[in-house]
Amino acid sequence: MVKSILNQSSDTEIFSLDEDLILYDDEEIADNKTKNVAPWKVLIVDDDHEVHAVTRLALRRFRFQEQSIEFISAYSTVEAMQAMKVHPNVAVTLLDIVMEEKDSGLKLAQWIRNDLDNKFIRIILRTGQPGEAPEEAVILNYAINDYKTKSELTRQKLFTTLTTALRSYCDLVAIDNQRQELQKLYADLGESHRQLQVAKEKEAQANRVKTDFLRIMNHELRTPLNAIIGLSDVLSEEVYGSLNEGQSRTVSTLKQSAYNLLNLIKDILDFVNIESEILELKPQQVNPAKVCYEAAQLVKQAADKKNIQIGLDIDDSIIMTVDPVRLKHILINLLDNAVKFTPSGGQIGMKMAKSAQEKKVNFTVWDTGIGFDMADVDALLKPFVQADSSNTRYYEGIGIGLTLADRLVKLHKGEIIIKSEQGQGSQFTIVLPQ
Repeated sequence: MVKSILNQSSDTEIFSLDEDLILYDDEEIADNKTKNVAPWKVLIVDDDHEVHAVTRLALRRFRFQEQSIEFISAYSTVEAMQAMKVHPNVAVTLLDIVMEEKDSGLKLAQWIRNDLDNKFIRIILRTGQPGEAPEEAVILNYAINDYKTKSELTRQKLFTTLTTALRSYCDLVAIDNQRQELQKLYADLGESHRQLQVAKEKEAQANRVKTDFLRIMNHELRTPLNAIIGLSDVLSEEVYGSLNEGQSRTVSTLKQSAYNLLNLIKDILDFVNIESEILELKPQQVNPAKVCYEAAQLVKQAADKKNIQIGLDIDDSIIMTVDPVRLKHILINLLDNAVKFTPSGGQIGMKMAKSAQEKKVNFTVWDTGIGFDMADVDALLKPFVQADSSNTRYYEGIGIGLTLADRLVKLHKGEIIIKSEQGQGSQFTIVLPQ
């Protein structure tokens, strides 16, 4: 039984162990497997077999973070190199300096750091011949983590040294893991940025297409429609000769259809401009009552055709700051919808008065029409949607009037309040700042 190891140069005891502390490697490995915890790998590099044996005995009960130790022994530089290649996750090496050569340990330390490029393993040099490798020179010139003489490495000192080394190893591994996570995050951010750039390029291309669309709509469609309206006026005035009753109705229908199409194109252009954020309001102080009367007058002809009465309750004393053109557009769209979805012989109306809220004005358009389920309100505010898709065929329009009104109201920093019941009519209240 080995009781102690003596320093080769000075008879100083390294550490002394009792016989009942002996535990063989097989038992240590079995203990680790039983706990199902990966042990710390510690590489002992020394040409003295007794140093290996005593080191194992001294640290056999060692635990750090609930993990024990798996010892790996190498008795020469070549064996140590091979062991490092087989076990790249060695946490600590207890490395003798003087082996086959006086500086074998130093050369191995350089190989680990430079050739193997292992920056994590903690290298603890320990020597029984400190004169061969002075501590100050070794610390300054080699990337080691500790330097101990065998004479000072008692069991307690060995425990402290190994604990410190493992704690440092854990910190380095944790930092490297965080670095890798940050690199991955940076790569993900880079990819996200690239995708964002692609999306921006696609958006820019879509905006260019939208601009081209606006140009075509404005010139290629509005211009001939204005010509049709102009020619209709000429025909209705009988410039080229008198018209019989059937011809007169045809010209009137042609003119009204051209106006309807022109208004539809205008709505689409306004909607696209709002969505592209290029439509600007031109607010001014106005009497909104005048705008209300003008809007009602513009839908009167369509209401008369269906024998629909229009009721007006307008406060003529109100003055507010608003874009009168856009306000009229909002009211016309709401009144058009009221006429469109109200059966013949029904009623629609408009009320304008100061709101109960301070410095607000309410514009309410109501009807006795078909109404709709309030669960469909969100869908109604989306472009090109009607409460019942079958209505698209029966009632004119493409489902953009209410959407456009909603967008214009929001541009005025206002809100739209909707109340409706199927078969009982609808009520749309526009609340605008005064």
